[in-house]
Amino acid sequence: MQSLLMRTTALFGVSTDGLVQHCLGPEWTEAPSDLLTIKPDNATLDRLSNCLRIPARHMKTLSLHDRFPSIDDQCIAYDSVAVDLDTHKEIPNGRLRFGWCPLCLIEDRAGGADHHYLRLVWSIATTTLCPVHGRPLMEQCHNCYRFAGTPDYALYGKQMTLICPVCFTPLDGRPGYDDVSDRQATEWNDDSQLGRVWQTLRRYEQYCQSILKLRSTRSKKKDIVVEILALLNLLTCAEEPNHLRPMDMLESAYFPAHLKLGYRTHHLKRSFRACHLVERRKALAILICLLENSFAAFGFEPCRRPMQEFRQLMSGASYDQFERHFLNIARFALPM
Repeated sequence: MQSLLMRTTALFGVSTDGLVQHCLGPEWTEAPSDLLTIKPDNATLDRLSNCLRIPARHMKTLSLHDRFPSIDDQCIAYDSVAVDLDTHKEIPNGRLRFGWCPLCLIEDRAGGADHHYLRLVWSIATTTLCPVHGRPLMEQCHNCYRFAGTPDYALYGKQMTLICPVCFTPLDGRPGYDDVSDRQATEWNDDSQLGRVWQTLRRYEQYCQSILKLRSTRSKKKDIVVEILALLNLLTCAEEPNHLRPMDMLESAYFPAHLKLGYRTHHLKRSFRACHLVERRKALAILICLLENSFAAFGFEPCRRPMQEFRQLMSGASYDQFERHFLNIARFALPM
């Protein structure tokens, strides 16, 4: 849905908010395209359909809840969230955070498609690799290296192309990995051990995606996804007086410890929603290491038992939560 609206607004030279307000009224002022992409109601779809002259049944298939019926706020990759001061529960801000696969965008153009489009699966919190190519999704422009969680569109010739909102460079440029050169990326593709790493990560991510496609809202499999997401968030939690998050203690050539993403990640008293692809991917890799005892395969040095290091970096309450979620997953039948 977001791709459709953004392409339409780029074609007519208006803002997405302006188009949606024209179709739906002035009450749609806060991130309308994102809300429509997540779960639009039938009345809203009918109004958009009449305005854009696109069948409502076709527009409904462009929403997350239609493609992934079991998805909820915890499973969606929001750009950021607010916290209720009374209940300490997260309040999603409604803005989706997308990564993108350069190979998919290149194939859009090479295959004769009129436009690039954002895949819905790229906005799921458990997705950090392309389900088609198995390559890491990107969220930084390859030209200016700025984060582009929500790309823009521009008309290049006869095609609508996804571009960086900062430097306006098309995003279907050279495919690579986060913070590595093209030459290094090529060498990594030839590394059998790294291939095993990506395949294992991809297997876990595809397992989560398949669960979210089910119509059942509660099941043991859905519980596994919820537990995995809870663990990934706890791995990004830091406690005073430490300046490190637990996921920062393990570093390897495959998963380098990136610089902190701002001071907001320091001294957190509650789990922090992992929104950046790099930290989500690394947190999942650490979790797989713990569950499958595959530290060597993932390039991590098992100098000490990681569980002991987590205990040192987390407060007692946070570690108790971590251990409880970890044991819950151990009781479920994880894909092996």
